[in-house]
Amino acid sequence: MVSYNNLLKTTIEMTYPKYLQDKFKKILEGKSIISSTDNLFTLTDTAAKVSDSDTLLHQLLDALEKQPDATIAALEDMEYFNPYKYATLFTYENYNDEILDKMIDNQLVIRYDEKQCDVCCDITNSGLTIKPTYRKISEDIDCLKFNIELKGFIPLTENGTRLIKYPILALIHKNLNTVEIRLDKVKGLFKNNDEYFYTKQMSYVRDWIVQYLKLEIEAVNLPPVIEFLIPKLNENDQNVVKVAAQAMNLAKGSKAILDTGISDEFVLPLLGELKNLIKDNVDLFKSNDKTMEINELLENFILETEESASLPWISLAWTHEKKSKAVKVKFSFNSEFTLLQYYGNNAEMERMNNVTKYLIDNQNEYLRQEA
Repeated sequence: MVSYNNLLKTTIEMTYPKYLQDKFKKILEGKSIISSTDNLFTLTDTAAKVSDSDTLLHQLLDALEKQPDATIAALEDMEYFNPYKYATLFTYENYNDEILDKMIDNQLVIRYDEKQCDVCCDITNSGLTIKPTYRKISEDIDCLKFNIELKGFIPLTENGTRLIKYPILALIHKNLNTVEIRLDKVKGLFKNNDEYFYTKQMSYVRDWIVQYLKLEIEAVNLPPVIEFLIPKLNENDQNVVKVAAQAMNLAKGSKAILDTGISDEFVLPLLGELKNLIKDNVDLFKSNDKTMEINELLENFILETEESASLPWISLAWTHEKKSKAVKVKFSFNSEFTLLQYYGNNAEMERMNNVTKYLIDNQNEYLRQEA
């Protein structure tokens, strides 16, 4: 059986990209768990001495070796606030804190505040008996972290089996009556080439929540919400949220992918450009019967395309005064539930929370209008 410490070493080595290794090192330095210079902490062995001449990975593995307890605690804390690649949303009813408290009392759930290590399980063998870690993120958000042990195999090596820790977050947004499941991308060898891997992980966590927390949950129906949003986003250039790209299945069977590319402005091309063309040349289009007829044909084409096209996916961008901090999210509508895919690595917990709140607030507005 692989020790938890060795499991984390393999996890860092095989799954942590450079930016995350950098982030983790800065956290360890900030908490005086490691230092590259001699100081009071290294001299009293309360901090691990690392060498800047070593690789970044070697320094992190050194920290786990020399200061395992503090390094593990820092890593487990970081997992709550990391950027995650995928998310999906559910509405819920009947959340009862007392059920969770009883599960903690009965040691079915670990309370993060007790400074215990996470318990990792192979869910293919453990069924729904996994023991998640509970943490209160804020007054409005409770979080359950499901710590999955994934197995991969590297062929043509003496010991080809690799085990890693794969955290999945279930955030209970109590002010939004919403459960959000977040998970990260993982290499193919740990997915066993299963194209439904991410959906299965989300389904597993959803089923656990239903069985143990006794919640009545339902996947948020995002396609009509997004369709409700698009006209609002296109009508005002000052909107913080922009349509960045979308795929459209057109009524006659053809398909189109509309993308902003590397443009500084998040304005949807083709249909958006046609609208602007008509708007900017309104006098020309009204100059005679022929041009008015062309104007009508174009407007009808735009309207029919927008109304008859289905959206397999669409990307929205939450803009920022610093372009590098813009958050871009792709929504895929062709699965059991809408899958949110975050681009890049800058959507940490607060920004993901803002996206969730924006979507649920607009869902509520849409439902009020439909009522």
